[in-house]
Amino acid sequence: MSEKAKKMEGGPTDAAGKPLWSLEEYLEGSAEYVSLARDYLAGPPDNDKRFAKYGTVVRIPEIEGIMGWDYIEFRLVDTGGHFFGKGKVVKA
Repeated sequence: MSEKAKKMEGGPTDAAGKPLWSLEEYLEGSAEYVSLARDYLAGPPDNDKRFAKYGTVVRIPEIEGIMGWDYIEFRLVDTGGHFFGKGKVVKA
């Protein structure tokens, strides 16, 4: 893992101190949702306030159906310096 990637990684807990859950853990059945980073300032690209709220449920239709899953629950629960405001790193 590159130094830049390591710098983007946070600890094992989300913004509320709860465990972070990976897609792999969800698919194995050991997590009730997949943790995602959120922009608590609701900045660009869409400036959508729904994405600022901790715990917002998000659907990603492009990956639903993978491995026979009809629904995968993602929740916006984590944040960090690369995920908010003008310094947000957005990958298209």
